[in-house]
Amino acid sequence: RDWSSDVCSSDLYAELGGRTIATGFLGGAMGKFVEQVLVTQGVECDFVEVSGSTRINLSVEDASGNPPTTFNEAGPEIGDAEFEALCAKVLERAGECRWVCLGGSLPKGVPVHAYRMLGALAKGAGCKVLLDADKEPCLLGLEACPDFIKPNQAEAGRLVGRELFTTEDVVGAALELRAGL
Repeated sequence: RDWSSDVCSSDLYAELGGRTIATGFLGGAMGKFVEQVLVTQGVECDFVEVSGSTRINLSVEDASGNPPTTFNEAGPEIGDAEFEALCAKVLERAGECRWVCLGGSLPKGVPVHAYRMLGALAKGAGCKVLLDADKEPCLLGLEACPDFIKPNQAEAGRLVGRELFTTEDVVGAALELRAGL
C-alpha cells in the first residue's frame, strides 16, 4: 500500500458502516483518483495536497504460487512544511478516532522517525495505534508503543533477527514480539 492513504483509513470498515477518515499526502491526477475512490467507498478524506503526483504501484501475479512481481513508482518528495501539515492533521483528527493506522513505505523527504512521531501524537490523543511498516521506520515506530503491529513473515523475521521458515517459527516470533510490546 502507499503510505499516503493509510492513516486512520479502512475502506472495509467504511463499507461495514463505520466512520473512517483517510489522511496522508495526495497529489496530481492520481491523487484525485485515489480520493474519488475513497469517497465512493464512504471514506472521509482530509489529505495534505502535495505538488508531486501520487505514485502508482503495480503487482503482476501468475498461477505459479510464487509471490507477485511488484513495480513501485518513487512518488513525490515531501517537504518539511507538508510533513508538519500532516502532523497537524493527525493531531487534529485523532480525537475523532479510536484507531489510527500507520503503514507503508515512507515517501522521500519524510523523516525516518515519522511513525514514532505520528504514533505518539495519536496515542496522546487517546487513540489506539496500528503499525504496518518495515525496517528502520518500523523499529522507530515501535518506540511509540503501538497497540497492534502487522508485519508480514519477512518483516517479522527482520524484527526478531532471524528468518522464519515454518509455522512454528512464525508463532514463536509473534509471541516474542508480543512480549516485547
